[in-house]
Parts: sequence; C-alpha cells; structure tokens
Amino acid sequence: MRKDDDMDMIDFDKEPTYAESGEYYEGEYYEDGDGYYEDDYYNDNGNGEYYEEDYYEEKRPARKPRKKKNNYGSYNGRDYGYLDPPKKKKSVFWPLYIIFISLMICGWLAVILYCKKCLVKYEASQPENVIADIAKELSSGELDNFDFGSGSRFESASILKDTYFKSLDGKEITFEKAAGSTGTRPIFNLYAGDKSIGTVTLKATSQEPMMLLLTAQTWAIESVAPNFETGDTGVTIKVPSDYKVFVNGIELSDSELVDASAQIEDFENVAIYVDVPTMAEYRVDGLMFAPEVKITDAEGNEVESTLDGSTYTADFASTDMPADLQALVLKYAEDYTNFFSGDLPGCFTSINCLRPMFTSNSYFFAPAEIYRCEDMGFYSAHTEPVFANESVTNYTPVTDSFFYVDVYFEKNLHLTRTGEDRVDVTNQRYYYVLENGNWVIADMKQNL
Repeated sequence: MRKDDDMDMIDFDKEPTYAESGEYYEGEYYEDGDGYYEDDYYNDNGNGEYYEEDYYEEKRPARKPRKKKNNYGSYNGRDYGYLDPPKKKKSVFWPLYIIFISLMICGWLAVILYCKKCLVKYEASQPENVIADIAKELSSGELDNFDFGSGSRFESASILKDTYFKSLDGKEITFEKAAGSTGTRPIFNLYAGDKSIGTVTLKATSQEPMMLLLTAQTWAIESVAPNFETGDTGVTIKVPSDYKVFVNGIELSDSELVDASAQIEDFENVAIYVDVPTMAEYRVDGLMFAPEVKITDAEGNEVESTLDGSTYTADFASTDMPADLQALVLKYAEDYTNFFSGDLPGCFTSINCLRPMFTSNSYFFAPAEIYRCEDMGFYSAHTEPVFANESVTNYTPVTDSFFYVDVYFEKNLHLTRTGEDRVDVTNQRYYYVLENGNWVIADMKQNL
C-alpha cells in the first residue's frame, strides 16, 4: 500500500506486530513523521545483499514509545474505575541521621563553650589576679587599703603614707606567696625590687563548684600591712620643769621625759632661799622629718627657744615689768654701786645700808663688810655720780616668788684730785626673791 492509497483502511487502534528478526511483513504498517507506509517483503541472499529493482533497503525507524499500561485502573489514559495506586514510602534514615548529627554538634559546642566559660572564670578567680591588681595600684600610688595605723605620736598616718608611696615611685612591684598561706586564706609578700614593702592577706567570701573538679572563689582583702621604716630624725628639748612642750602639736608626756631634775646652774644660789624650777629634758626619736617644736610657760604663753644641732633649749619667758618694780630694781642697783664708791649714806659706818636690798642672810654681806673696812678709804675722791643710759630689761618671772632682770647703766664720776672723768659701767643680772613680802636681791652675776 502506498501513501496515496485510501487511508480509511488503516486501523489506528491496532498495534503493529514485529518479528523477532526485525523484518516487517506485508500488510503491516509503521508510522513515521509523514504518515503510515506499507512495506513489501524484503530478503537478502544470505550475504547481506538485496535484490535490485525488486527490493530496497530502508533503515528501521525509531520505535514509537509505547504507553505503559497502568495496572491500577487506567490504560492509555483511560480510567477503568479501579482503586487509587498506593503512594511510595519515603526513607526517614537520612533526615534522622542529619538531625542526630546536628544535635551532636550543638551538644558538643554547648559543652565546649561551657568548659571555656568555666575555665575563664576559674582562671579569673585565682588570688594571684587580685594581688596583681594591688601591685598595679601600689605602683600608681592609688591603693587605699594599706593600714598605716595612726602613725606615730608625732607624725600622722597621712605623713607616713605620703612618704611610703614616694619611696615606691618608679619601682616595679612583685609578689610571692608567704609561709602559712592556705587555699582559703592566701598570704602574699609584696616587694619593690628586693625590698619587702608589705603583706596582703586575702579571704574567700564565696565558692562556686564547676565541672565537678574546679571551684571558682571570690576574694576580699582581709588585711594589708605595709612595711615601712621609721624616720631617723630625733630631737632633744630642754625646758624648765613647769613648762610644756609640743612636738607637731602633740604635748610631750613622761614617756618622752629623759630627766626632770637637772639643776639650773644660774639658780643654785637662789635655791637657798626659794624653790626654783629644774630643767626637764625630753627626747623624741623616729621622726620622718624635722618636727615643729612649741614651748609654753606655766601660764600658757609661748616662749622662744634656741636650736643647737638637734637640741632645743628654752629659757624662761620675759615679759613687761611693772613700773614700780622696775624703779625699785634700778634704785637697788645704783645704791649697791654707790656703796662701793662711798656715795651711799652710812656706808662708812656699817653695811646696814645694804640690808634692805638683800636677803637676810645674803652671802654678799661678808665681802661688803671687808671692803668697807679695808678698801673703801682708798677710793678716789670725786663729785656726785651722774647715771646715764639706764635700762632695765629681760624681766623674767620664774615663779611667783622669783624673777631675774638685767640692769645696765653708766656711772659718770669726775675725779677731784686729778680732774679726770671716769665712767663705771654696770651690766648685771639680778636675781630677786620675795622675802617677808618684799622683793630683795638673792644673787647677781655679771653679764659678759
């Protein structure tokens, strides 16, 4: 059958039959892109050659894919009303495997992060870290925990602290555990170079177990004891026994008193008549700096002192002298010189003219009597004395019944036999005591 034959004779629903040898039989058709064709018989002669004119060789066309028969209710797209085919079950192994691996990874990451956190916290909780921070504060001079106590009696803790931190300037602070240190009460020695500068004791305030093996502890400073040298400055203060001494504003007590009974040489003759004070000697050592020394008398008036090396010596405080007492002192001094020049009334007959101005048993009477009897007649004749440049100074009340005063004047004499002018200078210190309600001379010494 050819292409132009009647196409009505073709049964399109009939499926072609193929021989196993691949040959097409007459009466069967195949389909290509242009339509259906009828094949004639063809054969070879056993050697693969085809007969001319009667036969032709044609390549076997590609077989049209057959529609797969559906065993579950349809065939070639037609529904025969059977049950729906069962769905194919999906495998759960890989999803479960992926989930398991993910959980394992997350779990290990959580464990690693937890361990890291615990190790960091454990390392940060070591007492050496607290001591390292203290060392930094010491290097910068900002540590407030050091207890300098109250300092010494005469130098405050702030002075000691300032001096202590100045000694650490520019020095590296190191530390090491001290003997007796424990896990809950570590003790560290601090050093600036090779010099020990203090001891720090810590105490555990809390404990946190971690990972069944470690414990993180929180530390607090229990005590900080600085090691510092006391000063090597010392002073000696000598004052009358009834005076008060203050060093850096602190009154000295018996703990600084070395001797309270030293006799005052200038008062040895006065002590025969009245009670005189002694000199007290105080000693203060271990000061960092030269101190401020203040001395007051029995009435609380500040008195001056002299400094010789490291020794302060205070004399008795002088004050203004009452006018009547000043006149009395000046008169007694002039009368005494007039006795020796023969100008005091009654001096040639006795020494009674001197008695009102001296103590009742004064040792000055004996030499005055000897002078009156043996030498007074040889004194050069002269006119009446004229006193000039008179002064009464340094009035110093020592006690209520004892004072001393300095008297100066110039006694001008004109010698009648020679016509010469003579000047006798008096520059004396007079020691007065109160006897029977009257001020009298107990002693006198030349002022050089």
